[in-house]
Amino acid sequence: MNIAVNGALSNFGLGIGITLHKITKGGTRVLLDQKAAYIGAKSLSTKLGITGLAVTGYDIYDQGLNTSRSLDVIMGGVAFIPGVGWVASGTYFIGNLVTIGITGQSIGDHIQEAISGEKGDESWRPWD
Repeated sequence: MNIAVNGALSNFGLGIGITLHKITKGGTRVLLDQKAAYIGAKSLSTKLGITGLAVTGYDIYDQGLNTSRSLDVIMGGVAFIPGVGWVASGTYFIGNLVTIGITGQSIGDHIQEAISGEKGDESWRPWD
């Protein structure tokens, strides 16, 4: 564990206060007081990502494979890439919810319809 110590003037001008930071693998400095919240949020997001992929996997098993479910798996995997992956997958999932709310179909359904001409909710189940 790397610890960074910063000198700072105290509120009362009595001397130098010390603030301890933990430097994470990505180089982010996190106050030690915030460490538990940071670890908790990171753990929760990982568990939610795994749960989302599991739900999508079951949906593919139950309903079959289509463009929408394939995009959900891809973007669920991209969500585990720090920084750019978080932005890309977050944008996709929010955009997908907005698209479903407005049109009643997901982004993947629209893509499938545009490419193949078949209804967006058609699925392929090779295991049947």
